[in-house]
Amino acid sequence: MKTHQLNLSDYRRFFAFGCSFTDYHWPTWADIIGGEFPDQYFNFGNTGSSNDFIFRSIIEANQIHNFQPDDLIIVQWTEFLRDTGWRPDTGLTGCGSILQNHQYTKYTFEHFQKLDPRDFIKRDLEYIKSAATFLKSCNVEYFMFSMNKVNNPDGAYVRPDLQPLIDFYQDIVSELYPSFEETVKWADNPGVKTKQYQWLDTHPSPAMQLTHLLTIFPNLKVKDATLDLVNNIENKLRNGTGAEQYPMFVKTKAPRWPWHRSS
Repeated sequence: MKTHQLNLSDYRRFFAFGCSFTDYHWPTWADIIGGEFPDQYFNFGNTGSSNDFIFRSIIEANQIHNFQPDDLIIVQWTEFLRDTGWRPDTGLTGCGSILQNHQYTKYTFEHFQKLDPRDFIKRDLEYIKSAATFLKSCNVEYFMFSMNKVNNPDGAYVRPDLQPLIDFYQDIVSELYPSFEETVKWADNPGVKTKQYQWLDTHPSPAMQLTHLLTIFPNLKVKDATLDLVNNIENKLRNGTGAEQYPMFVKTKAPRWPWHRSS
């Protein structure tokens, strides 16, 4: 697998982008790294984000914070079959896969079903390419990985007919570090039952998040207190205690325009 020797002391600020795999009820990969950046950790993750929303968040973050050469940017791309927007009444809408989303009307759902999923994948590969081009122009160091492998866009099955598309965008595909699917096989996760919601949550647990990071960045050094907190929350989650009871890592949630608030 592709890896990198990451030294966090080389950076002054840390910016994280992604979906619920980046900002969630329990510590994520972003929180584990963010613990090393007191007051300089900015998490632009949003539950249910699509890749176009993640791309726009990168642009927005630069507008607010003006990326500098000593910033660390890490982007977690989500599954490709998503479409996200904001509504003035409900906030973020279109959360999750377009094929399983209860927020869509019957007409909208039928419309999406008629579209070629390869076009969504092409669209998102172009967003990833655009993000990489933009970050290069900012002269910052960045790393990117995704929820699923590129040829497994919804985490359910491999699409062999995607290979020509992947080959066409091989320059950007080759920039991606291993996905959660490859590092921790998150889709096979039996899940944990949270006290608040009483349903099995298959998001990568804190320990899986840490494993993912250490697979990509094998020399990563984080505080013992961070590791203790990750292990403590992992054990309590496995024992059926709700994640909402645990202290979260200190983070600066991304300031949004009034129509960009999910809460």
